[in-house]
Amino acid sequence: GALTRGAGYGGYGANYTTLSGQIYGSATMPLDPGSGGGGGNGDGWAGGSGGGLVRLEVSRRLTLEGIIRATGLSGPGNWCGGGSGGAITIRCSTLQGNNGVLSAAGGGVNIQGGAGGGGRIAVWYLYDLSSGLPANAAAGTGQSGSSTAGTVFFGLAVAPGTIFVVR
Repeated sequence: GALTRGAGYGGYGANYTTLSGQIYGSATMPLDPGSGGGGGNGDGWAGGSGGGLVRLEVSRRLTLEGIIRATGLSGPGNWCGGGSGGAITIRCSTLQGNNGVLSAAGGGVNIQGGAGGGGRIAVWYLYDLSSGLPANAAAGTGQSGSSTAGTVFFGLAVAPGTIFVVR
């Protein structure tokens, strides 16, 4: 990313007082990791790293009772931009769990840099037996410059063997 700017992905990154890091990738099938934030103003610090990519293809039941993170990191020094959140993509037959959490939040800033934008989360399933799976693609936070939240998508997958006729 450019100097002091927060990175974008599912949401815009911030550049001190304005939006800067651009949105890219798919909201319904995200397959890109997050981007790194811009470095500090000549102090030698790099910006925060972008969140990674988590992709789960589960043929039967996915039981989620923990936390899956693809979170961007905060800029480590003054004037360093935060990294954007990464991506979490899940495809499963049955989604189950009572205490699971998905997070692809953007990284924050220490002093005067731009925060990273939120990442992207997409979950495709046939049956949802969960008790409402919390998903967070929040914008990074900091003293200046507001980035924006990323995207969260839950969709009903198509059963194997289904044929669509388009006319």
